[in-house]
Amino acid sequence: MANEENPPSSIYNRIAIAGGAFSPSAPISRVTLFAGRHQQVMRSIDVVYRRGQHGIIFGERGVGKTSMANLIADFISRSDKVDVPPRFLTPRVNCTASSDYDSIWREVFGRIPYFENSGETGLAIGNFASKLNDKKLDPGTVQNLLEAISSQRDLIIVIDEFDRLRDTKSRRLMADTLKTLSDHSIDATIFLVGVADTVDQLIAEHQSVARSMMQIQMQRMEDDEIKEIVQKGLDRFNSQSEDFRLRATDEAVAWITTLARGLPHYAHLLAQKACYAAIQGEQPEISLNHVMQGVSSAHDEAHQSTLSSYGAAVYSAHKNATLAETLVACALADTDSLGFFAPRDVQKPLSRIRKKKMLQIASFSNHLEEFCESKRGTVLEKRGGKNRLRYRFTDSLMAPYVIMRALAEGKIDPNVLNPSRPTA
Repeated sequence: MANEENPPSSIYNRIAIAGGAFSPSAPISRVTLFAGRHQQVMRSIDVVYRRGQHGIIFGERGVGKTSMANLIADFISRSDKVDVPPRFLTPRVNCTASSDYDSIWREVFGRIPYFENSGETGLAIGNFASKLNDKKLDPGTVQNLLEAISSQRDLIIVIDEFDRLRDTKSRRLMADTLKTLSDHSIDATIFLVGVADTVDQLIAEHQSVARSMMQIQMQRMEDDEIKEIVQKGLDRFNSQSEDFRLRATDEAVAWITTLARGLPHYAHLLAQKACYAAIQGEQPEISLNHVMQGVSSAHDEAHQSTLSSYGAAVYSAHKNATLAETLVACALADTDSLGFFAPRDVQKPLSRIRKKKMLQIASFSNHLEEFCESKRGTVLEKRGGKNRLRYRFTDSLMAPYVIMRALAEGKIDPNVLNPSRPTA
């Protein structure tokens, strides 16, 4: 076993390889790191090859929408020849709270190179934003310019975080643009990407545009997709490591899958941290113990905003307060496809945590209401009437953090999770 205070250089090399085998901190930008989402990939490809069709990628935060959008062109065509330009131009922009229609499209055109001669063989001498005057852009101008550009190169344009675009006029102009591009069969594909439960939340300003938009919903990943993330990461590690191979027990993979709660970010993070633990112990088999070490490490690296929200949610001057237990039970509750759970879904995990028979909903319902208030950091949102109330975490990444923190601090027994999966 390696000396933890002075590990050999080989340990650092293996850690570096494992670090590159997973991507927990940024959206996936390489096809080799991407896993699962096969149905959504097929729908995205279909959008590109349907002239006049555009796509809208939506779902809750943290499910991999940006990663999906980043790789659409790579799924279709890849070239290993450095002297051959990519088939698709793929400008990608992010909306902000201060964005408007004009600023979005100027940024898009600023990311499209302008060639001196042919788009296939010429030398890029600038970008198309430099050809615009100071007049505010409108759908007609955008249409004409995209038509000219797409006659030379295929275009896939990604407009990410579209939900942050608050300007009503800009949203209406964007809908008008998509409709006119579709009506005139302009050979450029637009993908809007945003946090939303339904398409209407993103394009409600122009219902007629819906027929030209293929809906691509990104839900939480299935267990098999999470396992694919883990296995592909291990395969990448083993393909690059010359003297050390890693494998994971079924039990370790099952617990990573359980803790990730369907979110690719945590699947990458936990698998990466478990690899680190196994490498530092010079143990080629990743066990549940390594996963739990990874849980402790992941908990220590939580973002300050997450820590603040959690602290506000569970703080109490009373020594015997049970707010933290209720929040963990919420994180463990079964949810629907949109992440919502009912109070009855909290009963079973909370009863296991408190080691009691089935608790009455009335014993914790006030906690659920408090979690929806600003004084508790508004960690939950609620919908529905009095007898049909449903709740979900306002930040989808909070639920796995809550579970990992409780495990790291020894506040719950791992058996409380009781994953209904085979173990080694």
